[in-house]
Amino acid sequence: MDINAIDKFPEYMKMCLLAVFNTANDAAYRITEEKNLDILPYLKRAWGDLCKEYLVEAKWYHRGHVPKLSDNLDNAWMSISGRMFLTNAFCINSRGLGKLPHFPRNHTAIVHASAALQ
Repeated sequence: MDINAIDKFPEYMKMCLLAVFNTANDAAYRITEEKNLDILPYLKRAWGDLCKEYLVEAKWYHRGHVPKLSDNLDNAWMSISGRMFLTNAFCINSRGLGKLPHFPRNHTAIVHASAALQ
């Protein structure tokens, strides 16, 4: 993420963006210090995916579109933050560290089922 792009955002969004940016970077720094593992790319991807799903819902709302149930459910399993929480838990859990390159993209069914239970 290019933090310099923050100048293009409205004031109310700058605070949210900085909070996400600082939290992700702080977590990544702590894990790098403690476990010598760079989790920042995984956190960035998870946050990016979540924001894309929020954007889909915002577009629906702005257009007055009521999505089909199947479309809503396809988007909702991501937008309820399931992947975000599982990615954070997996990255921070020391037992999962050797498998990071394979998670969560290769475990979509597991993530989807876990998110559906939320």
